[in-house]
Amino acid sequence: MAKNDTTSAIVDGILKAAVITGGISMALIAPNIIKYLDPATKKFLKNLDERSKEREIRRCLVYALRESLITEHYQHGIEISKKGKKRLKKAEYNGLVIDHTNKWDNSWRLVFFDIPALKNKNRAQFTRKLRQLGFQPLQQSIWIIPYECKNEVAFVTETLGISKFVTYITTRHIDHEDLLKKRFSLK
Repeated sequence: MAKNDTTSAIVDGILKAAVITGGISMALIAPNIIKYLDPATKKFLKNLDERSKEREIRRCLVYALRESLITEHYQHGIEISKKGKKRLKKAEYNGLVIDHTNKWDNSWRLVFFDIPALKNKNRAQFTRKLRQLGFQPLQQSIWIIPYECKNEVAFVTETLGISKFVTYITTRHIDHEDLLKKRFSLK
């Protein structure tokens, strides 16, 4: 894992801790930050001795303070700033995945959208994200996936500001299902 990726993951963990705890002192956040980190970063820190681990976390705390991602208050501990919340939401958006591990429940999820031309950039971002999440186009503005993902689609549409132009449907019947099963490698 590259140093920048590690720093970024630790800073994101600090931001998550600040949101979840609602303000925690710097002294308490350092040893407890591990539970808010992604598995790769946990593994990286696990390979460090305690002193190096603490130094790395403190370095990231100082970075987060310097970049105004968090603020430190004597009485309230550290709190996440608007800039920090924006960064955390972006990290959550970029790291979004749909769980494909569950057995298929024989339901199809369809996403219909009719996004106005004024929001062309948002439409392009939305279709790119749908593809990244594993959706496949059924028609130009209708995408399909066999996995439960209502919350993920809602998060994406809210983030892009296009919720009112998108419809999510779950159905058990769809014509040409055999072809779709092959496309998604379902049995």
